Amino acid sequence: SGQASFPSATICVKDLVLPVLIGVNPPERLARQRVVTNITFYERTCTTSDSTSTPTVSTQSQASEVDYTTIVQLLYEWINSTSYLTLEKLVLELVRACFRMTSPQVDAVTVRCEKPSAISFAHVSGVQMTRRREEVDLTPETE
Repeated sequence: SGQASFPSATICVKDLVLPVLIGVNPPERLARQRVVTNITFYERTCTTSDSTSTPTVSTQSQASEVDYTTIVQLLYEWINSTSYLTLEKLVLELVRACFRMTSPQVDAVTVRCEKPSAISFAHVSGVQMTRRREEVDLTPETE
């Protein structure tokens, strides 16, 4: 009998519009811009199985212990107190914040941010990053 760990749930927050003070050019720093954000949380459940059986999930751990409604609200409030020069830095800090606000059962996070107004002839420009919890320094940073 050994320990197996596998994703048990994928929780998606789609098209969250965040008002972000972002950009390197002075006109961009005058007002908050709409940044369309998608976040995917990958929860895992530790189960016990052996090599001949299918992994099982205990009924106690099937329900998520993470309050995603509260996390989204906290992210929205937090972003109002920050500013970033680049979309890449914003995405990295959102990944860090997601891990700081969730329990260890959230094993990985994907954050995608898009600026609809960034490039004249493009619908959007964006950055997407996926990280596992153990890959991320959870110390908050600012630009």
